[in-house]
Amino acid sequence: MKKGDIPTSISETQNENFSFELFPNPATNELIINTGKLIIKSVEIYNVMGEKVFSKRLTPYSLPQTAIAISGLKEGIYFVKVKSAENLMTKKLLIAR
Repeated sequence: MKKGDIPTSISETQNENFSFELFPNPATNELIINTGKLIIKSVEIYNVMGEKVFSKRLTPYSLPQTAIAISGLKEGIYFVKVKSAENLMTKKLLIAR
């Protein structure tokens, strides 16, 4: 994708060497991301229109579980993108209150 291009879709990706869990899913006010032994660099959340609605860089010494406050996000379907030093993975999240 070139600079200035707008993404038109986000798909859920899977990689057997890099995985994470989202819970609870559906979520209400807080989302827990469990990465096990993997060290993640950043977390981004996108709405179904492909717009980034949350972004957070994590320290290299982040715990295997990271809590993210999502109370500011509206109900709906989102995609959570997690990046490590060498991998990228996306999972679907439902926010329901």
